[in-house]
Amino acid sequence: MKLVTSTGDFTGYVGSIEEEIRNFKDSKFKYINLEQVDKSFEQDGEQWRRKVDAWGEAAAYAGVSFLASHSPCVNAYSKMDEETYQVALRAIRRSIEACHILGIPSTVVHACANVDMSYWDFWKLNKRFYSD
Repeated sequence: MKLVTSTGDFTGYVGSIEEEIRNFKDSKFKYINLEQVDKSFEQDGEQWRRKVDAWGEAAAYAGVSFLASHSPCVNAYSKMDEETYQVALRAIRRSIEACHILGIPSTVVHACANVDMSYWDFWKLNKRFYSD
């Protein structure tokens, strides 16, 4: 059995995912879950790729391996225009690509809920999202 904790445990305490990963150095954890909430996934160009490479370097520094990941939860906005939707979709796709780059065997994609949505609106949004 492998005991895994999450980079998300440091959310709000440090400034980046890279710092979250580095905080596992000298801990007893050898496996971590990568919470991918970095805003660089929303940007064009290769800036997001540099972040992913930095996460891999931070894991090597800390002596940990990624066992799983959680992609950004960005598909739950009740009033999402098309441009925002495309940014969210790109973030999810890039998070999956990041898993491939880092050798992460599993990722979780969330059908995020929003209390402002009706059941039907939630269903329609997530059907489109998972189809895309």
